[in-house]
Amino acid sequence: GDEQVSIAADELCYNAFAEFAGIAWEDSKYDYSYYLPTEDSWNNRGDREVLCTIFDRDGKVTGTLENVGI
Repeated sequence: GDEQVSIAADELCYNAFAEFAGIAWEDSKYDYSYYLPTEDSWNNRGDREVLCTIFDRDGKVTGTLENVGI
């Protein structure tokens, strides 16, 4: 169900954060979120992709945040 997919997505993106950003989420000023498949794309197209995003809680970001913590 929706809750299980959200829990799995949160775990996936949390675990990917440090590798991508070069800093642990807990030590960072940045946050993450994710996009999930819609019910239609899940049921009718077999979509299982989760897209993780990273963002600055304090404002706009220009460019990538890859390795921002290094």
